[in-house]
Amino acid sequence: MDDFIRRQSVIDSIQFMEVPCDSRVTEIINALPAADAKPVRRGKWIFEHGDMMCSACKYTYSDEMLLMGREFDDAGFDFCPHCGAEMSKGD
Repeated sequence: MDDFIRRQSVIDSIQFMEVPCDSRVTEIINALPAADAKPVRRGKWIFEHGDMMCSACKYTYSDEMLLMGREFDDAGFDFCPHCGAEMSKGD
C-alpha cells in the first residue's frame, strides 16, 4: 500500500534539518505525480429514539428508512451511506 504525504511537509522537513535544498530539489518534489486520494472521514453510529445518526455528517436514518425492515446495525454498515464516513468498530 502506498503512503500519502504532503509535498510541502517534505520540503519543510529538509529545510528544518538544514540539508542543502536548492530549487532543483523543490522542483523534483513538486513534479511528482499526485495521488488520487481523499481524506478519510471517521464517525460512529449514534442510536436515539429508534433512529440512527452519523456522528460525522449528522444525517439521521429513521426506522422507516432502514433496509427492508432489517435493523440498521444488523445490516452490517461500516460506513455512512450519506457521507461515506468509516464507522468505528464497537465501543
